[in-house]
Amino acid sequence: MARTIIVATADASNGFRKALLGPHEQDPNGHERLIGASDFLSINFLAAGMKAADAVCRIRVPSAVGELFGSGFLVGPGLLLTNHHVLASVDDAGQAQAEFGFQHDVDGVLLPPIGFNLTAHDVFFTDSEHDVTLVSVAAYSDGGVPLSRYGFLPLIPLSGKGLPGEWVTIPQHPGGQPKQITVRACEIIALDEGQVPTVDTKKLIHYSTDTAPGSSGAPVLNDQWQVIAVHHKAVLDPGQNLEKLKEGGLEPKFIANEGIRISAICAFLQGMRFSNAMAAAALQRIEAGLGLQSPSALTPAAVTMHDESFEKGPSTVSN
Repeated sequence: MARTIIVATADASNGFRKALLGPHEQDPNGHERLIGASDFLSINFLAAGMKAADAVCRIRVPSAVGELFGSGFLVGPGLLLTNHHVLASVDDAGQAQAEFGFQHDVDGVLLPPIGFNLTAHDVFFTDSEHDVTLVSVAAYSDGGVPLSRYGFLPLIPLSGKGLPGEWVTIPQHPGGQPKQITVRACEIIALDEGQVPTVDTKKLIHYSTDTAPGSSGAPVLNDQWQVIAVHHKAVLDPGQNLEKLKEGGLEPKFIANEGIRISAICAFLQGMRFSNAMAAAALQRIEAGLGLQSPSALTPAAVTMHDESFEKGPSTVSN
């Protein structure tokens, strides 16, 4: 897919996006990347990305047809976010494990996964319409490894963390394989709403990248390693006749991959805060991850201030 060059505008979304960039001294070409004029990145992009990816895990779910796999990531102290279609119920969560560190090290050696039980009796919130599940995780693995070793990725509830044409990165476990990443090969795209009139672009974001079954529940990250969305599926070209394709043994065509916007998830949780105890419990941990006492304290200025604290390591728990 050809690279889309976007043009900076004075609208609110562009202004807010610029405010989320790091200081010029740390990232001299940050704004130029937003307007498609530069691809230069600070060398610490790689180290910060590795730290952010620590919070991403493989979710292993036993089933009647064998083990099923998905991806997920920590978003606050002891709180995991994934898709509803990965963990749809308390029973699913009770049998599943979150496995961290299942990846190749710098020498190509495959590291064994460190498994943590999910503690759905503490926090479990799921919604099929938004395709999200939030569930608490045990503080220690069976072998005594602390969950805090893997940090978490704070969720900024305000919209505007990614613009069409920007690159995004997705650390994931495609097909249940060791952790992999799509970097500098994936950009946010704006679908033609006339072509897909049923798609809610305020709730969903679209991008071009490689994913696979097992990638569901992975974080979609901008260049500052802030979570834009949760990946959940690919979008079929609506002009296809799927029955004819199936009869002919042909593969369907996909026009984009799709994620649920973090801003939409947070707004939905906030709407449920006083009517659903588990939504309130999940929000409390999400807010703790941002260092905020209440969602009303969150403003663009506050986000910029907090972003500076995780510029060098967005998955690190702040005290």
